[in-house]
Amino acid sequence: MKCFIRSNNVKLSKKVRSAMVEQISKTFDRLQDKIQYVVVSFQDVNGNKGGIDKQCSIKVVGYDPVDVQVHNTKENIHSALYEGLSKAQFTFTSKAKKLASKLRKRQSVAKYQNVPLTPEPQM
Repeated sequence: MKCFIRSNNVKLSKKVRSAMVEQISKTFDRLQDKIQYVVVSFQDVNGNKGGIDKQCSIKVVGYDPVDVQVHNTKENIHSALYEGLSKAQFTFTSKAKKLASKLRKRQSVAKYQNVPLTPEPQM
């Protein structure tokens, strides 16, 4: 699993970036074999006025056709990242479980109908 961190109008030191990569790795530790990469983007949405204006966008791209994108806005980048990672992990896990269930159901139906498993055409 690869991690990419981007920031617009938000300065991140190398130490902070490495701590964030470590946090991302810990969060998705048990899912690493299912995830290609994670992109975390930070943006200061209201300028330098202060207040709740740090936006964290997290995109998780999996090997299966499971992709998740989560946005979170908080007062500081650390709380935005922490909450965003929790949401992204929950959403990715839920989507992966639904996909696995759907595939098992198709396999079971095909087994009883002696129908070869072919991908459904996408429109």
